[in-house]
Amino acid sequence: MAKTIQQTVRFKASPEELFTTYLDSKKHAAVIGSRVSISRKVGGKFVAFDGMIPHQCAGL
Repeated sequence: MAKTIQQTVRFKASPEELFTTYLDSKKHAAVIGSRVSISRKVGGKFVAFDGMIPHQCAGL
């Protein structure tokens, strides 16, 4: 049977700061250390880790 791993992380930032960082391509790239392209539009493209994570924004 597979084991479940649970992790809790605390950030020294407000929820608003984190939200803004994840939706800003330059800020997000600075956090993860690779290129990011993020559209703020519903249905827009989200690509992170130099294209390894392609996704579509479902909603905000």
